[in-house]
Amino acid sequence: MRISRTIEELIFKIQIYDIPFLPIEKPLTFLDIKDAVQTSEDILYHLRDEEYISYKNFQYAKAVKEFGISSNSDISNENFMLVPDALLWVHQFRSNFLSRFSNYTMTVCGLDKMLKRTYIEFLEALKKTDYENLVPNEENKNSLLEKRETEIIHYTRLRNKVFAHTSYADRRKDSQELQSASLAFYSGRGMRYAEDHVYIQMESPLIETNEKIEIRIFKDFGNVIVPHYNKWSNMFTDILMQLPT
Repeated sequence: MRISRTIEELIFKIQIYDIPFLPIEKPLTFLDIKDAVQTSEDILYHLRDEEYISYKNFQYAKAVKEFGISSNSDISNENFMLVPDALLWVHQFRSNFLSRFSNYTMTVCGLDKMLKRTYIEFLEALKKTDYENLVPNEENKNSLLEKRETEIIHYTRLRNKVFAHTSYADRRKDSQELQSASLAFYSGRGMRYAEDHVYIQMESPLIETNEKIEIRIFKDFGNVIVPHYNKWSNMFTDILMQLPT
């Protein structure tokens, strides 16, 4: 992930080329943005690493097999004596996983909103300089922003309807089915236990189609999140590289 380095370059060049993006004085400065982006990136890597450590500490694969835990967390009654330990393990693992996954989701969405505002305001600042010709037209700009939004649409949905506040707590015009689903999801009923990993399964009414979407921190970090922020980086770099040397 190279977005923090790109924002550092952005901060450097808006000073060199006197682009009126944000002042260097308080209350809000471009240095605040740089630090916030770097911190967000660090948090995502930290949570990714925590995920690996958690699987080892909980001896995940061994526990799932020994306790006979099914995909939707049902516990086998074949060995009745193990049921209390299995229930405790599921409770502790679920809380550990969800505390990390909720933070992961919130950070992904928070960083995205920061980058969107930074990009839009950077373009507006360029319009006030001799480099206005570098600003993409409105259609291209909106197309780029829409693509970035679509790439993390499921994370945004989880953020808005589950982790920032459940649909039940802030129902607006949400159906009772969605309100109920948000509570169930917040409680961990969207977790699915595979032999060597856990994933989040999203389905109706959390998504508006009949699909079943799987989200995994391990897999999605490399396949979705890193490429997503690298595309954000490209959006800034495509403009920065055209500034005169």
